[in-house]
Amino acid sequence: QGNEALKILEPILKERPNSAELNFCMGLAGLEQTQKLGDARIFFRRATTYDATRATYFLYLGWVELALGDFAAAKSALNEALKLDQTLGDAYW
Repeated sequence: QGNEALKILEPILKERPNSAELNFCMGLAGLEQTQKLGDARIFFRRATTYDATRATYFLYLGWVELALGDFAAAKSALNEALKLDQTLGDAYW
């Protein structure tokens, strides 16, 4: 599914590279493939840069940072997610 999503999203990304939502979706597609976690991190970081008000963007960034072993970055992203939405239960673990 991740490859199919990337094929659809990549041409749109060329037209709208600063779209937070599109970068987030690219990150989700990267999560489908464990070898693309580094790419997912880049897209989630962009999403949080373009729209720093979405707790979910920081949540997923934190998960990817954790999976990549960057615990300090994971903590920072998850804390930001909780600052934006204290009801985001997935960020508490």
